[in-house]
Amino acid sequence: YVFKILNRTKGPITIKTKPKNLFHKSVDTTIKEMGSFSIFLKEDYYSKYHGLLITHFFGEFSIESRNGIKINTFDINTQIKWTNYLIIDQKKFAGILIETQTLYSKYSSLIVGFGLNIYKQDFDDALKLIATTLEDHKFQEYDRNKFLINFFNLLDLFLFHQDIISYFKKHMIPIGSYVYMTLNNNKEIVKILDLNDNGQLVIETKNKDILTLFNEEISL
Repeated sequence: YVFKILNRTKGPITIKTKPKNLFHKSVDTTIKEMGSFSIFLKEDYYSKYHGLLITHFFGEFSIESRNGIKINTFDINTQIKWTNYLIIDQKKFAGILIETQTLYSKYSSLIVGFGLNIYKQDFDDALKLIATTLEDHKFQEYDRNKFLINFFNLLDLFLFHQDIISYFKKHMIPIGSYVYMTLNNNKEIVKILDLNDNGQLVIETKNKDILTLFNEEISL
């Protein structure tokens, strides 16, 4: 699809069957348990995006690619947890990991890894509190090929035509929400105020301080 339909000559795709779990430990799995793949992109694929916008971009069209899994029939509350997790009912079901390569202080290429929990798994007690699967939410079916076709069709659309921030705001934890955040090694409740044009999160602390953040962890 990528090479024939989109007429792309770069960006090889790798389908993995031994991904890393939410604790970054390598796990033995099958494609029925988790859909995991990575994409290698050269600069001309994302030249107008930078920093957090790249993660937001992948998070957004990953959610839009739900059409390839046929779960829209059900009322599933799917959201993006800033910066790189996808959640259902406040539990993580997908993660995005980006590794960049730089040349003369500029991105020269990046590798994007995407993992999706599909069928039920034997999570330990710690993971049960924060992780879920699509099967737990009664999705109809999963067709890896259809999902990937839809995924890369949206990749082409979002890379060259769409305003990522406005789309991201549509699916992120709503502006005005109060969430737990680990800030300076202290866990506190903060208010989400905005997501700026650079993809940074703007929050208000309990002391009424306004902070603009890059990658502090939000804990739900």
